[in-house]
Amino acid sequence: MSRAVIRFQDADDGSGVWFCLEASGSKLSRLACKPNDKAFLFDNEPTIVAAGTALRDSLLVHQGISGRLSEWMKMQDKDFLSLQLQMESTVADQLPWEALVDHNNSFLALDRQSPVTRVLPADQQDRVQREFPFVPPLRLACVLGAWWENGGLEQQTQEWASIKAGLAAAAAQMPVVVAVFSCAAELEATVMADPPPGVTVQWHTVAGNAPALLSEIAAFTPHILHLYAHGSSGDQQFLSVSTAADVVQGSAHGSVLLTAKDIRQIADRDQYIWAIALNCCDSAANTIDGRHFAWQLVKFGFPAVIAMREPVKTTETRIVSRYFYEAALRALHEIPIGGRKNVEWAGFLQRVRMELAGDSIKAAQNKRWLIPVLYARTDPFQIIRCKPDLDPAERIRLRALREELIKQRDATLQTVPADLKEQIGKVFEQKLGEIDAQLI
Repeated sequence: MSRAVIRFQDADDGSGVWFCLEASGSKLSRLACKPNDKAFLFDNEPTIVAAGTALRDSLLVHQGISGRLSEWMKMQDKDFLSLQLQMESTVADQLPWEALVDHNNSFLALDRQSPVTRVLPADQQDRVQREFPFVPPLRLACVLGAWWENGGLEQQTQEWASIKAGLAAAAAQMPVVVAVFSCAAELEATVMADPPPGVTVQWHTVAGNAPALLSEIAAFTPHILHLYAHGSSGDQQFLSVSTAADVVQGSAHGSVLLTAKDIRQIADRDQYIWAIALNCCDSAANTIDGRHFAWQLVKFGFPAVIAMREPVKTTETRIVSRYFYEAALRALHEIPIGGRKNVEWAGFLQRVRMELAGDSIKAAQNKRWLIPVLYARTDPFQIIRCKPDLDPAERIRLRALREELIKQRDATLQTVPADLKEQIGKVFEQKLGEIDAQLI
């Protein structure tokens, strides 16, 4: 998979943001754009193209980036290229990079051939899982924890309907198990009635505290975690989830507060979760130090997080839910048994953005399609489609053995002499191949 990685970092001396092409020997250039520039205020929405042009031109002043991207940006029908923006700068992360345009003034993020992803290295990069064996069904944990005193049940019903529609579009080809955790007891009958073909639904009422909810999610071992909750944009980052008792008492705020650390350490100790969808207001809005909730989740090692950069309308959250899951399921179905695939999560947002914009022409006058953003780890995410008939306990054992071998290989190759690396690498690859033969 072809990709270009551009790394941004804040200068230690406060002189601004510097960036480079992530390649050996690449020189740094200073970023001319600033978040408070008029082009990025969008007080006049037709300036979205101008914003994209300013961002593009600011990157192409770098000789290495220009050499890598300039000719590609002139193409109408592009070769595939994943544009990954490594956001080690909190200032650069405030810019609307999804508005980037090519030399034809076409938005890159609206083209299937040019997904735009914000990437970060996990804090414990050497400990994260990079390859994920997968046997259907897809397991989705759906937390419906956002509540409003007026219209709360209606909003949750519509959120579930959008998720259901996305699953129904592709679940006929791949089975799905959904665990719904909701604060609205009245919603149970709606959720459990008439699931789409190929979709099995479980119901859980949110009734306890944060550890209790996260432990239930951990027991379900989901591949994807969907969080429909109220976000925060202050210094203390958390998601607010209402319980059934909160609803009965008419509480305006959910009593279950979820932090990124708790989600990682309680809900996903064994690293089953591939991606988290934050259908929450302000889930990617910048705090004073820029460490927003989505940023924190990736730093804790989650492979991919979809978030919102500013408050969204409930109709928009439903568009995100429906079309993201539809695209993700179709991509999984296309992986043959025994096959491996690097997953391009940002590509699943292309249809979402088109729906929010109306079409690629209207996108120039409508900034709403820029609100969903995709954050991912810097390392590729690979799914291995496995045989369905392997004993679950044996699969877990083989998966753990494979992960341990990969860690041993990487550590060994860092210390052995250069003339022995190829030989030793082949030994490890043979052992990994033997495990793969049993898994797939």
